[in-house]
Amino acid sequence: RPLRPGAALMLLIEYAGVTTDAPNAFMVAPVALHPASALRRGTFARVQGLSTVINRMVDAVARDTAFLLHSLQFVEKSDDFTANLMRILRKVAAVGDKQPLALGIHRSDYMLHTPEANTVHGLKQVEINTIASSLAVLASRTAAMHDYLACRFQLPHLKPLSNTPDTVIVDAMGHAHRQFVASSTASLAKSDPVVL
Repeated sequence: RPLRPGAALMLLIEYAGVTTDAPNAFMVAPVALHPASALRRGTFARVQGLSTVINRMVDAVARDTAFLLHSLQFVEKSDDFTANLMRILRKVAAVGDKQPLALGIHRSDYMLHTPEANTVHGLKQVEINTIASSLAVLASRTAAMHDYLACRFQLPHLKPLSNTPDTVIVDAMGHAHRQFVASSTASLAKSDPVVL
């Protein structure tokens, strides 16, 4: 069901990171007024299919402590954020990974690429983000706005591709929670009783 006009814009307001009593505490998120119409559904589907492989690769690299410590040793010296992450990594490595379950919420950013005029468009990955993944909600809200605008102004060629990462993330978090509860219950059954 299409959104009402005001709702389409209200969903694209984001917190600007300043005190809430400031006049600029919230701002309209930067989005395009219509989707990238040159993006073909097949290209989008291929990228979605590759995301599992890419995310597994990211997970494998994130679990390779020796590789990370070696690869980031020079960055650690000049970047406080990375240095803090490396301190955390060393502490976790010292005690050992006691949690076999993990949930990765990754955001991949792409740009539409056209090598030459009148050629097939493709997507080029420009970033994988494993920390700032909150823009998935913005992607869903932007798709909802595009859907509203395409319906409102009768522009079926601008109908967006289905893109609902916010619901996918919520489903993944629910699945991870169920797995955690199941594994906790199993380990409690094998260990001493817990008195609450």
